Amino acid sequence: MKKIVPFGALVGALLCSTATPADAASAQKYCVAVTSADKQSTVMTCDSQENSTKLQNAAPTAAAATLLMTWYDNWHYDGSNGWINWYGYAGTCDSSGYVVDLDATNFTAWRNRISSFEVHGACGYTVGYMQDHNVNSPSNGYKGDTYYVDDEFNDRINRFRVRTFN
Repeated sequence: MKKIVPFGALVGALLCSTATPADAASAQKYCVAVTSADKQSTVMTCDSQENSTKLQNAAPTAAAATLLMTWYDNWHYDGSNGWINWYGYAGTCDSSGYVVDLDATNFTAWRNRISSFEVHGACGYTVGYMQDHNVNSPSNGYKGDTYYVDDEFNDRINRFRVRTFN
């Protein structure tokens, strides 16, 4: 006799998989990103615990690199759902600044998550782009700390460029 499985049971089984995107995102809740001195590569280390040894070991010493920005998953600098501290080995921001792409191969857990950010050191002017690796994609400029990136760019930033005001 042929057994027929109700459609609802089939859908329910598919929805209850063991590897959920939420589990992957929680493992990358707090991160330290470090851009090389030649500004050509960025390495990100993440953990599910805010003050983990893994993150402390990944954060460069103040003498070695400069904190450029802190990105938050929520508006008003709320890090309860996560944050990234972004450091640069080429010193604080200058007129050429730093660029990082939150692309499909490097930082997938942080694509389309950023809602607010703080700038540090001489960094003061930031451009957020909706598409990684594309300077012609829709973008928005921000001066200083930004408690909310606005409705159009909320959870849609995939590239950052930060520099001095000049």
